[in-house]
Amino acid sequence: KRRNDNNNNNDRNPYEQQQQQINGRQRYSTRFRHRQQQQHDELEENDKQVASISTGNQQNHRSMIRQEHRPN
Repeated sequence: KRRNDNNNNNDRNPYEQQQQQINGRQRYSTRFRHRQQQQHDELEENDKQVASISTGNQQNHRSMIRQEHRPN
């Protein structure tokens, strides 16, 4: 009996199944596209932070070199 119920549910007309597939695909790809954009923004933000950190390190490094070469 239960197996028959499941089979009946699966026997929907092809158009309905197709629409469901299309809707599912669109919904998924939109969400996926949004997630990609978020990741892209996060990566750009990381790049900016890394860039600012590395310039800070270069300045620290230069001042350390100056201190090392300073005569005592």
